[in-house]
Amino acid sequence: MLRCVDALRQGGLARSLEAVGLIDRDFHRDEYLSSLPEGVRAAPVHEIESFFALPAVVEAVAQHLAKPFDLTSYTTKLRSAISDVQRHGLVIQRWKAAVEPHLTGLVSSTSKRDGSLSELVADIPAIFDMNNWGFSPQDLLALEQKRVEEGLNSADALALLALAPGKSLLPIAARFVGMEVLTYTNLIIETLRRPAQEESLLRDALVLALQPHLPQRSVPAAGASGLLPFTP
Repeated sequence: MLRCVDALRQGGLARSLEAVGLIDRDFHRDEYLSSLPEGVRAAPVHEIESFFALPAVVEAVAQHLAKPFDLTSYTTKLRSAISDVQRHGLVIQRWKAAVEPHLTGLVSSTSKRDGSLSELVADIPAIFDMNNWGFSPQDLLALEQKRVEEGLNSADALALLALAPGKSLLPIAARFVGMEVLTYTNLIIETLRRPAQEESLLRDALVLALQPHLPQRSVPAAGASGLLPFTP
């Protein structure tokens, strides 16, 4: 993804178009997400399926079906769907993503050594002595545990969706409006595929719900001077 966006932006392969990359937030740390190259941004949610579980998206479908939508109730259902085992797994996965770059750096540093292999073998215990490290695996674990617990217990559904995989939360969104997952996702996808010229209250509501969370896409409308709104 990162290389493709860079090639399209720098190589002049596509004229009058701007290449924009969007990656899953996944378990990446803020330091990595803030260092993404120009033209690439991270989704505000854990993964692509999480967009279907955004409260504004669920509310748009609920209104389309003439069903009530209560944000507090919906957020509570999302939170309740994440078990203690899943919470533990989220902490471990985030901790793993935080520690790996440091460990990779320790191993990579050995390539700069001029000594013999036998000297390297003798130095390995010192290299992997945590007392000599500039980072603390324990502190990183405690930090990720705090982040997960605060995010999952937050009243802000977006904070929860940024941490928890959307695949497990998508069924909650679908059931909240009385639909099966496939029917729910197909309704959203097919509605967003409708031409902008067609009147659709649901499409307009979905576009409005997704616009704050996705890169802006401005496309000149054929035969018109205006711009089409973003549709995924």
